[in-house]
Amino acid sequence: MSGKSECTRGGGPAQPVIHRLAKPAVRNRCDTDNGGACRVGCMHHVKQIGGGFLTGTMLQPCAPSTFTTPSIGARICLLHDDGSRSEGHTAPPGKGELALHPPMLGTSTRLLNRDHDECYYAGMPSAPGPVGVNGGAPITLRRHGDAMERLPSGAYRAHGRIDDTMNLNGVKVSSAELEAACNRAHDAVLETAAVGVPPPGGGPEKLHVFVVLKKGQEAPPLNKLKILFNKAMAQALQAEKDVIAAHE
Repeated sequence: MSGKSECTRGGGPAQPVIHRLAKPAVRNRCDTDNGGACRVGCMHHVKQIGGGFLTGTMLQPCAPSTFTTPSIGARICLLHDDGSRSEGHTAPPGKGELALHPPMLGTSTRLLNRDHDECYYAGMPSAPGPVGVNGGAPITLRRHGDAMERLPSGAYRAHGRIDDTMNLNGVKVSSAELEAACNRAHDAVLETAAVGVPPPGGGPEKLHVFVVLKKGQEAPPLNKLKILFNKAMAQALQAEKDVIAAHE
């Protein structure tokens, strides 16, 4: 797994939504019943290496867009803003940053062109280790990067990334990489801000690009910017992004 954004080739036309801003952007990087119909199980996972940790089962009540339980062999923890944490089947409802208890099947042990420990373990809290492994010595929790909510029913609902990484068609991409590519796409562009926006009905995030032009520069046609941005992103990331049509 590469240390850069793990990208695969998207299907369909790549058409980013482009918004023109008057000044530089300022950002902070910051149950319904199924009615008796057949149940479709979903799994929250890392697609590139097949490490699943949240799933649904036929033995538990299912609801759309939720997961009923951690997968076999997985132990998860929610880190809350106040410094507390919760885990286990008796944990109260709440939302927090998802962390994983290693070891776990399917998780990586090294990265290409990036420090594995720095990426997944630096700055993370410790927790009691598995019984029978190194005498139960404390272990460092593994960073995941998604916000997760435990519902009153005990099910889990994903709320997307807590960092500047967005999920486009199931592919995790850094907004900084997209912005760097778009900034070089046209001489009139001063600054861009790439934002992943979840659609109202749910599903993969759609890419919106906010553009600030250099002073005195004439605004290029939106269709031209769309083509230039898509070409720049494809060249920089060696992948095409499937996003929605532009509007003014």
